[in-house]
Amino acid sequence: MAEEPVNKGEYSFGEFRVDVPKRLLFSGTERIPLTPKVFDTLLVFLERPNQVLEKDTLMELLWADSFVEEANLAQNVAVLRKALGDGKGDNRFIVTVPGRGYRFVAEVSVGKGPLPAGKEVSRQEKAGLFDRLRTLRWVMIASVTIIVLLTGWYTYRSGFAKSGPPRSIAVFPLKNQTGNPENDYLGAGISEGLMTKLSHVQGLKVVARDSAFSLDGTDPLEAGRKLNVSAVLIGSIRGDGKTLRIDTRLVDTSDGSVIVADETGDRPVAEIFQLEDEISRKTLAAFRLSLASGAEKRPPANPEAYALFLRGNYHLDKWTARDAQLAADYYSQAVAIDPSFARAYNGLADAYYVLNGIGAARPADVMPKARDAVDKALALEPDMAEAHATLGEILDTYDFDFAGADREFQRAVELDPDSSQVHYLYGKFLPDIRNEFGESKRQFRLALDLDPYSAAINKDYGEILFYAHEFDAALEQNRHALEIEPTNPTLHSWNARIYARMGDHDSSIDEYMTARKLLGRHTPEQLEAMRQLYKTKGWNEFWLGEIKHLQEQPAFEPYFLVWDYEYIGDHEHAMEWLYKAYESKSSWMGVLKYDPLIDGLRQDPRFKELVVKVFNKA
Repeated sequence: MAEEPVNKGEYSFGEFRVDVPKRLLFSGTERIPLTPKVFDTLLVFLERPNQVLEKDTLMELLWADSFVEEANLAQNVAVLRKALGDGKGDNRFIVTVPGRGYRFVAEVSVGKGPLPAGKEVSRQEKAGLFDRLRTLRWVMIASVTIIVLLTGWYTYRSGFAKSGPPRSIAVFPLKNQTGNPENDYLGAGISEGLMTKLSHVQGLKVVARDSAFSLDGTDPLEAGRKLNVSAVLIGSIRGDGKTLRIDTRLVDTSDGSVIVADETGDRPVAEIFQLEDEISRKTLAAFRLSLASGAEKRPPANPEAYALFLRGNYHLDKWTARDAQLAADYYSQAVAIDPSFARAYNGLADAYYVLNGIGAARPADVMPKARDAVDKALALEPDMAEAHATLGEILDTYDFDFAGADREFQRAVELDPDSSQVHYLYGKFLPDIRNEFGESKRQFRLALDLDPYSAAINKDYGEILFYAHEFDAALEQNRHALEIEPTNPTLHSWNARIYARMGDHDSSIDEYMTARKLLGRHTPEQLEAMRQLYKTKGWNEFWLGEIKHLQEQPAFEPYFLVWDYEYIGDHEHAMEWLYKAYESKSSWMGVLKYDPLIDGLRQDPRFKELVVKVFNKA
């Protein structure tokens, strides 16, 4: 329960006006819908302008008699920012204070007069207010119960869309009930398509894809409440490979009631995009909203190309060498069928980029292809934010054109300021050009406000904290990321590197071996032999064995050998492989200025010379 508002009249700030008794927000004469808890969040800010409000303080003020996770606060702030048109690069109203909380920076007036410096409320005053609120709450509950009984189910259903629960939704992957596991891509692809369409609708908050998908398998009502949404869309797909039937249910997370249940009937698989349109419109009807004409992305000319594109997305999301190559193959087939399909070209660029990034292909073999594909995507669709972000990644990690990458990322943020992916990728890049981490962390926090349960964003935020030499914070962030994705081998690999840098060799080996086991590239006997090697021969011999094993692979990332040689203090071989990484245009060269694992090389004149070579365009 939130505290009772101190001001019982009206606030104004910027172009907005707040009617406190009626709990309404206006921009001019237009009413801006807010959920009850988001409105409470706004009041807390308005009563304490220009104060840094710690997250714990905000949690206490907003949920005094409840236990909720910090993600609820981040979600509320993200929704409020979106309602105010904030968070688009200028932060006119709410500023994130990294590592602490938030500050409301706009000038606030009460009625026609300015608000005095932020008012603090004592715990004793709060207790009295809470007692009065509890009494008032029971009166209100009794009144609402009588109203609901009198107005009946139809009025309740209409109230959901018109002025009842907030307009927010999470779309979970449709379950594949076709009997063919190869059709898993359809459930994920159609759900992602629905998210894309719904996210273009003014007045509806749609949970970002990674957060929704990360909670797949959790009870839908529990997941919806965790994501702080009013409704969840769940369902299944059936069919024989030629036809498709989609069953969906829109469920109210407050009581589990089904608001809308729909079945498409048997339809040709080629009508996937049309089916997405139909489901989107029926879902929006429950919220008394509609798709704006032309707001949704149009399908490719050929439905077969769209199906191949969905297959590519499904495999690319798995981040393995085999799946990335399959994704590239599907995207290539899609653009061969439909050369005007811009999103498929961008998917192809991403697939090549991933193959390089995970060390499954040499940069010279795939990165020029990635650049060619993204150039084609932008030629067809110049305002595609995700394509500008992809180009920024290529300029950063292959061309070492950091200034050019900065321009592309800034353009991506400008085009889609509500994209968690754009903020996340920009945050990953920023240390390369600035060699400091303040703005990088801010971009990651913006991304996490929009997509708090994204495994990728949470994982890479831990990496950024490690690069900033905040080792304990990085380990803590990785623990949080592992709660979201417990079997992610990359997280354990990063923990191994962090412990190695901290000098905790036993913990480093434990994490490294966990990562090897999760990757599934070694037999149990091989894993046991590796453990025994460390126990009997020690740290240096273990890494010499890993160096030999890595060099036996048909394709590997040379920068990884720099780390391995630095683990054992062999600076000469580390420098040798660092130059080889540079000559091969390794995507890891951007971290030279700040990577803690190569701190031992920084005084070497050859290292300083290499830094100049890499960053001479910045």
